[in-house]
Amino acid sequence: MSAGERLIGSTEVLESIIGKYKRLQSSHSKGGMTSMLLSIGAMVGKRSLSGIQAALENIRSADIDTWCREHLGVTIQSQRRCLPSATKTG
Repeated sequence: MSAGERLIGSTEVLESIIGKYKRLQSSHSKGGMTSMLLSIGAMVGKRSLSGIQAALENIRSADIDTWCREHLGVTIQSQRRCLPSATKTG
């Protein structure tokens, strides 16, 4: 690696990406990985008008929901919302 060169797998780059994700996630969720995880691709990938247009035309919200159910599961916060109020304390 040359001086000043950054590699996508380097600790510095990964920590930066994770930090950006956590900042973005904190404004949308109380914890756990959500569909906001998919924003990492937008943070590090090359974006073009044609690429964004193609994604909007070809990726449905239902596709994202399915991917999240299959790969992320349910957050603790979502599980808590499903509990009957009788089991809550405090």
